[in-house]
Amino acid sequence: MAGKLSIRRVGNFLPSMCLAGGLLVIAVITYLSTVGLPDCALRYIEAEAARYGVQAHIDSICLAPKSGLAVKATNVSIELPQKEAAPATVDIRKALVSFNLSQLLVGDLRPHNVRVMGRELNLPYGEREEDKLALKDIDLHTGFSRRSKGISITLKSKLQHVELDVRLLLNQPEKVQLRNVDCTNWFTGSINPLCPMAHQKGNGALLVIF
Repeated sequence: MAGKLSIRRVGNFLPSMCLAGGLLVIAVITYLSTVGLPDCALRYIEAEAARYGVQAHIDSICLAPKSGLAVKATNVSIELPQKEAAPATVDIRKALVSFNLSQLLVGDLRPHNVRVMGRELNLPYGEREEDKLALKDIDLHTGFSRRSKGISITLKSKLQHVELDVRLLLNQPEKVQLRNVDCTNWFTGSINPLCPMAHQKGNGALLVIF
């Protein structure tokens, strides 16, 4: 009789534990989707970035269930030091990183796509204040191929009063090298081994990739 009672208790206990665990997971997901990471976690991320010389400030990081399996960061400012010029700065309104569940289940932590919507990016390249590349209203979308290491990049932005629309397809991103950059006349670069794509709007060519 005692053995049967023990089996019944265990049988009643397991469903209760599963229910409690399920409710806990739902509560955690709801908290991370609405409130996001606690302030101490954000400051830890900023401190880790500072160890590599990157000054960052993050307002919030939370889950974005409306976008699938995704993480969203809002109001992020980053300052990157440069050897022969003032620090490069970027002001990001929102960054969304999406993952593929099937890839995560097999241990592949690469994101499925990344979208960054920024207010402004300043890239100084000289000592004078006007010697800088300033992009505004940035919309950057990066997609990662599931079957290969290919990367597709779409960038829409404004450089002064000219709209910039650039599309890149990197079949072998590990072999890409940026060379012969001359910032004295807008921005001209050579990327190898890439093949094309720059759409231009407005007054003239702003970014030449060949």
